[in-house]
Amino acid sequence: MPPRFLELGEMRRSQVVTTFGPGAVVDFRAGGRGGAPVSVVAAGLDAWDESAGQDGQDGLNHPQVINEPRLQDVLGVDGFRLPPAVPADEDGRYTLPQRLVGVRFPQWLRCPGCRVLRRADDWSADPGDPALYCGECSHRTPRRAHVVPVRFVTACRRGHLDEFPWHVWVRHRPGCANPDGPLRLTPTGPGLAGLLLGCPACGAERSLDGCFSGKAFPGLSCRGRRPWLGDEEACSEEPRALLRGATNV
Repeated sequence: MPPRFLELGEMRRSQVVTTFGPGAVVDFRAGGRGGAPVSVVAAGLDAWDESAGQDGQDGLNHPQVINEPRLQDVLGVDGFRLPPAVPADEDGRYTLPQRLVGVRFPQWLRCPGCRVLRRADDWSADPGDPALYCGECSHRTPRRAHVVPVRFVTACRRGHLDEFPWHVWVRHRPGCANPDGPLRLTPTGPGLAGLLLGCPACGAERSLDGCFSGKAFPGLSCRGRRPWLGDEEACSEEPRALLRGATNV
């Protein structure tokens, strides 16, 4: 298995065909210290071949395929790939490098201790462990202070999926010295009105009340992002805020 792919958990083939196929947001508990939450988007079928690492077994040349002639005629295809199923050895370890691949999403995570909100690359990590943690808070506790994925994402009517525009929402004050840096998300009361987003650099603050409305981001266009494919395309739709775990995502 290529080293950049980390093992997060198991999933049945029926789950991949239905609820947790490519483009779906899936929550796992990472191994290592404490089982921290890790949120990923199930990658597209091209990533199945990339993670398999076997020359000449891409696409329908892969041994895990299925044929249904009548459906193939209707769709104009030559066959269907089965979700990868990997046999385990007697010690419970997987013996073949065929895996479903997930892309970390959202990239924004929050520390429950200090309530700082920042991107995944700005948090601490142990080699080989996808669980991220807050270095400052971990020094004050006997256990790792793991950070958690944010609950808010955006999507558009064309199915593009993207991060919540935290810096757009907070409305930095003119001359802010850190317009792209860490923010702070602090619960001050019930509901969205009780979630206060603030910039430590310029002091700008704004609650999340109204972020789910149809005109929450005036003038902001969808960036056409498709994290399960690792690309983006042109799109002029307006993004809408959604809860990461909602069924409509």
